[in-house]
Amino acid sequence: MLRLHLGLFLTVLLPGGAWSQRPLTPPTLPTSPPPIGVTAGLRVGRPTQDTGLLRALPRDSIRGRATYAVELDTFDFRPKWTLRLWFPGPDSLELVLRHGDTLPPKAGSYRLDLLATGRSHNREAVAGGVRAWDGSQWQAFVTGGPQDWVTFGASAPGTMVGVVDLVAARLDYSDPKLRPLGRWRYRGLAVVFTAQRGTSPPPPPMAPADEDRLMVRAIDGLMITWSGAINGDGELRHRTEAGVRDFIAQRWGTTLAVDSIVLHGEELWIRLRGTHLGRRCSQSTSEVAFHCGWAPGARS
Repeated sequence: MLRLHLGLFLTVLLPGGAWSQRPLTPPTLPTSPPPIGVTAGLRVGRPTQDTGLLRALPRDSIRGRATYAVELDTFDFRPKWTLRLWFPGPDSLELVLRHGDTLPPKAGSYRLDLLATGRSHNREAVAGGVRAWDGSQWQAFVTGGPQDWVTFGASAPGTMVGVVDLVAARLDYSDPKLRPLGRWRYRGLAVVFTAQRGTSPPPPPMAPADEDRLMVRAIDGLMITWSGAINGDGELRHRTEAGVRDFIAQRWGTTLAVDSIVLHGEELWIRLRGTHLGRRCSQSTSEVAFHCGWAPGARS
């Protein structure tokens, strides 16, 4: 029995909601991009007017900063080419998009992938999220709906030109009147940018809980792929021992390794090993719980 991801939850619940109200085609590059280091366009939504109805949200002109750098993504502790669009002010908002490689993405349109799915860790994937200030704290919004896009263009050395069109979502349970179902909240962007090279923040240290979290996410993505779930990750070549090993190596090879695999018909059992601290986590397709602990001889 597989656990339900937030990403899958969004994909299942929103096809008739927020994302279906938006264009199906990727955005096209502007003929006149903004100056170097600048992003400008429209923002969807304000904290005080977010009723959970996307059509009712205001569209405000917005202008901010655009930078890129190779950063360590703490989602999977892999270095990735990262685009940051930052809009300061009373309703501050930041969009972070990461390419699955340390190289910049090739010119073209990319549909944003949902984090934690197997596809989101491909070298060609672009995934990320939005964080917005609601007046008292930062709130995280999930991108990766079927109509969330970024288009990159050919750029001069040291710059990256592109356009983003997306609406990010989260479930809000803060008001007791909203429980137990919550209410959808949205923040969106339709902006063009000319990003300049920025600086990479220092990499954070990895704790044992971080390594366990990486293995849980890796196994989650693998199990979704194994079952051929609705996000399109299921491929027959991954339903073999060689395919499973290839799946993990391509997406998590710098931080995780396959310790052992057992295949029996439709059943899969896998144990991963962290390459930094030597932790190990395992799960099978018939289980809900993960089993994590130290590997023999691992550093404490």
